[in-house]
Amino acid sequence: MHYEVVKLPDPDKPFIVSTDASQYDIGAVLTQQDGPKLRPVEYMSKKMPSQNLAKSTYEKELYAVYKALTHWRHYLLGRFFILRTDHQSLRWMRTQSVLSDALKHWIEVIERYDFDPQYLKGEYNKVVDALSCRPDFSGALITEFNLTDNVTQALVEAYREDQFMSEIIRRLKAKDKKTSVEFELVNGLLFLEKAGNKRSCVPNSESLRSLFLGECHDATGNFGYKKPAANLLQRFWWPTMMRDAQLYVETCQAGHFARWCPQNPNAQQNASAIVPASAPPFTNPANNGNATTIVPYQGGGWNNTNRRLESLEDQVGKMKIRYDADKEKERKKKEGEEKKQREKEEEERRQKEKQEREAFQKELKVTMATELSAVREAWTRKQQKDKATIEKLRTEMEEIRRGMASTSTARAHAINELDFEMVEKMRQQQEEMKREQPEMHTRLLAMVTHW
Repeated sequence: MHYEVVKLPDPDKPFIVSTDASQYDIGAVLTQQDGPKLRPVEYMSKKMPSQNLAKSTYEKELYAVYKALTHWRHYLLGRFFILRTDHQSLRWMRTQSVLSDALKHWIEVIERYDFDPQYLKGEYNKVVDALSCRPDFSGALITEFNLTDNVTQALVEAYREDQFMSEIIRRLKAKDKKTSVEFELVNGLLFLEKAGNKRSCVPNSESLRSLFLGECHDATGNFGYKKPAANLLQRFWWPTMMRDAQLYVETCQAGHFARWCPQNPNAQQNASAIVPASAPPFTNPANNGNATTIVPYQGGGWNNTNRRLESLEDQVGKMKIRYDADKEKERKKKEGEEKKQREKEEEERRQKEKQEREAFQKELKVTMATELSAVREAWTRKQQKDKATIEKLRTEMEEIRRGMASTSTARAHAINELDFEMVEKMRQQQEEMKREQPEMHTRLLAMVTHW
């Protein structure tokens, strides 16, 4: 693969970060615009952690963004840049309703940066896609279980003879969603993820199962079946694994010798007291090869045959179920408390608005009543004043008529003209009063509208 020669970063130009994630690794490239093309500043390619191998594509792409930003934080933190991915759902990462603790931490770190997320089709993201598909990382899961090539090949061939596991592989290849929740096929090997632990599935092959049982048993020492079973649970799985582990330990001579030889002298004396004379000698390799005749003691708890021990796998599963149930219960309790708090705050807000509205209405009524009373009094005073003026004019006219009753015709004509003038003046006064009445109503309406 040919990579372009990297260039020194230019602090005056914005950075462009492109990321991508595959099944087993992530890749990213930091670039800057250099004329008509992009020039790389730095490349990054990392193996996907084993705990993230079975996550969704969204989580893998988000993890790639998180690792890229933290890897180049000395370039990106505190300045604007462009982020390009080939997964559009990352643009709405802040709107996810349910998030795990790891996702919350990644998003919290990502939100510290100032960037513009852009969608880039995979066909235009070839460099980053190549960095996220390194062949030396594709066997990461197999390497983690320390499986040699011979064992890997034997497992692949034995799957064909195992009806149960071959059916699982067939469903995985047919994209069966229910099967893919717990099982995964990686380079021909079948893996099971349960209780947060990924384990290699061992087919129904006596040689392979004996090989793994022997390695786990010898690695933990000859101390019964519980320790090798716990070692098996961390790495391997098959349907009858717990029963096979117990049977393997019970049939192991070295395991028998460790169980039947007590550490305190009194128990050793009690055990030797019941040894029959016809018992064949047993060579103990842990005792320099000295021949020792030992049989299991049938009383006092020496024989584990009738002891029923709960499977470690079931214990782990039950613990996981209880943990999930407690976590779900705590989440629902927290949601209920938050809902009650929101309802309480909403009720307080409504009560406050109601009180403010009632106080405003009360103040408005008082103000309007005061203003209306003032307007009525002013209007009454004006009407009374105008009425007194008219009465005064009428009185003056009557006096003039009485004083001029004996005058000549010319003088009577003058009086008629004066009478007409007085009448006209009274008419104008009345019209003016009519015009002022709508104005008073208009002022009153404006005052009410203002309040």
